[in-house]
Amino acid sequence: MATSIMGVSQATTNQCEEFLRNINSNAPYLANIYKKYCDIYGIKLEIAWVQMCLETNFLRYSDTSITTLDMHNYAGLGAVDGNGRRQALKFNTEEKGVECHIQHLFAYCSKNSLPQGQKLIDPRFKYVDRGCAINVEDLGGGKWASDKQYANKLLDLLGRLMNTKTEKKGDNVMKIGLRGGHSPNCKGASGYLDEQSCVRELYYKLKPLLEAQGHTVIDCNSNASSVSGELSEGTNKCNSAGCDLYIPLHMNASNGQGNGVECWTYNSNSSTANAIGNRICSNLASLGLQNRGVKHNTGYHDTRAVKGQTCLIEILFCDNKHDSDIWRNAGINKIASLIASAICNKTINTNSSNGNSTPSKPTAVVTASALNIREKKSTSSKILGVLPSGKLVEVYKVEGDWVHIYYPPHGGFISKQYVKLYNIPNSMVQNPSKPVEKKEEKKMDIILYFGETDEYCAGMLRYELKLPVLSLRDFKANPNLKNNTGKVYMVGGSEKPVSNTILITGNKRMDTAQAVVNYIKNIK
Repeated sequence: MATSIMGVSQATTNQCEEFLRNINSNAPYLANIYKKYCDIYGIKLEIAWVQMCLETNFLRYSDTSITTLDMHNYAGLGAVDGNGRRQALKFNTEEKGVECHIQHLFAYCSKNSLPQGQKLIDPRFKYVDRGCAINVEDLGGGKWASDKQYANKLLDLLGRLMNTKTEKKGDNVMKIGLRGGHSPNCKGASGYLDEQSCVRELYYKLKPLLEAQGHTVIDCNSNASSVSGELSEGTNKCNSAGCDLYIPLHMNASNGQGNGVECWTYNSNSSTANAIGNRICSNLASLGLQNRGVKHNTGYHDTRAVKGQTCLIEILFCDNKHDSDIWRNAGINKIASLIASAICNKTINTNSSNGNSTPSKPTAVVTASALNIREKKSTSSKILGVLPSGKLVEVYKVEGDWVHIYYPPHGGFISKQYVKLYNIPNSMVQNPSKPVEKKEEKKMDIILYFGETDEYCAGMLRYELKLPVLSLRDFKANPNLKNNTGKVYMVGGSEKPVSNTILITGNKRMDTAQAVVNYIKNIK
C-alpha cells in the first residue's frame, strides 16, 4: 500500500525531536515549526521530518555537502549535483527555511492552490510538475531526487521514526513560554488598572499552577526599553527553549469603549492554541466579561515569530470600569486558576486540597506580602534578598522554624511561618528550634534599581546599607510589597515608588554610578 504525503499527522513533535536527537543531540529544535506548516498545508509531519533528516544527514550535514546549517535549507532546495559548497538556496530564518521546504513538497503532492493566507516564497515552485508525487514512493527516480533508492531510504527512516518511544511525562504535558506582558521600561496600556503591573503579577500566580500540572514553564519576560526589543526577547527565549506553546499575557484598552476577553492565534490551523483560547474566553466570560472569542492574525510578531503555537490573551480592557471591577472583585488568584484550567483542560483551584495545583518537588510558596531571605537562621542576620508574595522557591531542607532554600550563590533561609510547604519528605526536616520572632512582615527599607544597567550601582549601595535589593519591575509586579516597605533608595530612573523615596540617579549610566558614589561618601 502506497504511503501518501498528505493527510493527518501520526507522529508527535516530541517523537520527532527524540528521533532526531538519538542521532544528533546538538540539533536545533525544529519540530514545532514543521508541525505548524504541515498543519497549514495538510502534509503529514512525519513525512516532511524524515525527508529533512535524509537531506541534511540529521542536521549534521558534512564537510562536502552543498548546504550548511546556517543556510536554513532543510531539503537541498536549489542544490544540483556538481554545485560547489553553499551554491543553493539560503534563508534568513529557520522558519522561512521550513516553510519553503513544506511549500516545495506541497507542489509535488498537490495540484491545489496555496492555502488561504499563504504567500509563494519558493522560487522553484514554478518548475515543479504539480501533483506528480502524491505518495512517498513517487519521490525518487528523477522527480524530487535522481536516486532510485530515495523513496526506500525515506520509508526506512519513517519506520524508525514511528517506532521511536518518547518518555511519558503525562497527558498533554507541554513546554510553555509564558510572558507577563510588557517590559516595565516600555509600559503598556493603563486606565483603571495598570496593564504591566497587573499581568506581571498574574504571571507569578499562573506559573506555579502550570508547573504543578507537570508543564515546564519558561520565563519569557523582558526588561527591554522598546516594543520591538521586548517582543523579540520574548519570542527568542521561547524559541531557544523549544516551547510547544507561547502565552503572552496582556490587557486591552480602547478609550473606555471596548470590553471583554479575547485571544489571538496565528490562524485557524493553530489547533492547540485555538482550543486553549476558546476555553480561556469561556472561563473568563463566566466572571461577567464579554466573550470576544478567538481571533487570528498572521502579522502579529508574537503569533508569527514562534516555532510552536501562540495563544495571546487579552484578559480585559483595563480602561473599562466594568472590566476592571471584575478583575478586582474576582481576585487575581481566581483569574489565574481559570486561565490555568483552560490551558490544562481540567479544573484547577488555587485553594485546592486534593494536590492538583501543588508543585511536584520540594518547594515553598510565599504567603506573606514580602519575605526576607536571610544569610543565617536569625531575624537579625544579613538580608540577602526579598521574595514577593506567591513566589515559588525550591527547598533544600527544613531546619526547625527556618526553611533552607536554593538562592544563588550559596543558599539562604526564610521563615517557615510565612510560606506554604509542598512535598517535603521527613528526611528533609530537622527538629524545631526556638520559635521565630514574628518580624518578617514589618515595614522594611529597600533598594530598588530601574534597569539592568543600574543593578551594579544598586549592589554598591547594598554593600554599604546592608539592605535587600530588588528591581523596580519586580517591585511593581507585586503591589503588596508597597504596603510592606518603609524607605526606598531608588537607583536610576526618575520614579518615586513610595512617598519616602530617596532618588539617586543621573542623566546617563555613569552619572548614576557617580551619584551612588557621592551618596555613599556623604553617609560615611
